[in-house]
Amino acid sequence: MSRNGFVKAQSQSDNLPKVSVLMVTVFLASFKCFNATETKGLKLHKENYGNSTIEYVELKREGYLCHVRGRVCPEYRLRSKPYTVECFVNEEDEKITKIGCEDCAASAGNEFI
Repeated sequence: MSRNGFVKAQSQSDNLPKVSVLMVTVFLASFKCFNATETKGLKLHKENYGNSTIEYVELKREGYLCHVRGRVCPEYRLRSKPYTVECFVNEEDEKITKIGCEDCAASAGNEFI
């Protein structure tokens, strides 16, 4: 199913953009609202935490730019309404250019970065 040029992300990641640890680190280093406590990875150690929070992921490519968006549940309320999150990746420069959470409390009043 395609909506506005978006296609469903493949479960085996064969159509997702390449995102490395270095790309994430460079992006976070330039992000003025970065919260270092989120990098400890404590949430990742919970068994099946990641898979249970992801509702849907889709993407759209326009030239070398890849727009990935999805719906994820808050880590502390797996039964709550999912948030809409987005990431823009410049695949030519291997750089994350923009991220954001459309409807989570932490993003209230903030534009996508």
